[in-house]
Amino acid sequence: MTDEATRRAQMIAAVNETIVQTGFVSLTMNEIARIMGVSRAKLYQYFPSKDAVVAAVVDRYFQFMAQQKLPTSTAPEEFVEAFATVFLQLVTLVASSSDVFRADLTRTMPERAQEFATRYREWMLNLKQFLTTGQALGAFNRSIVPELFCIQVESIVPALMNNERLVEYRLDVHTVLLDYLRMMVSQVVSPSWQSHVDVSRYQDEIARLTTKYQQTLVRM
Repeated sequence: MTDEATRRAQMIAAVNETIVQTGFVSLTMNEIARIMGVSRAKLYQYFPSKDAVVAAVVDRYFQFMAQQKLPTSTAPEEFVEAFATVFLQLVTLVASSSDVFRADLTRTMPERAQEFATRYREWMLNLKQFLTTGQALGAFNRSIVPELFCIQVESIVPALMNNERLVEYRLDVHTVLLDYLRMMVSQVVSPSWQSHVDVSRYQDEIARLTTKYQQTLVRM
């Protein structure tokens, strides 16, 4: 039997996927219950209001950002080893936090929105430091501009969520994400270290990301 904490997490994840695409200002508790797959009465057992639902979604982002995994040593091989995981964490964060969600958060919960922006900025600063340190250690190409790298990913990932574009080019999400990771490895990791990155090791993680994308694309 699914325990209460797991069930609650599943409910939050379900509504999070909708909020990414449509925001939450216009959502009613009836609609939230339907999206979560529970009765309205059951929903109120977990969340007393829509604000409580949104707060739980925001906390989910905070928990994810707190789990950022970066090397703790100055060994270049650790930075090379960490790159694919860090990159996929970035893709996940960007894919699951949309402009419409942030705009709704700013309108209805400005303090939460500010905290979200602060934590997101700190996450990105840690990422930039990771890239800069990796460059200094010779793990990453010195030609990479960390700030532009972040901007590029923030621009490209939303485009990858465009279902019409994927259909137009006869692409599937899994292949796109896998090829995108390979491309980033070739651009960021120094040539002498690229053979140390086995992209196939991340198939399971990419499969989970693919599921997340496909669930989101269905709602477009």
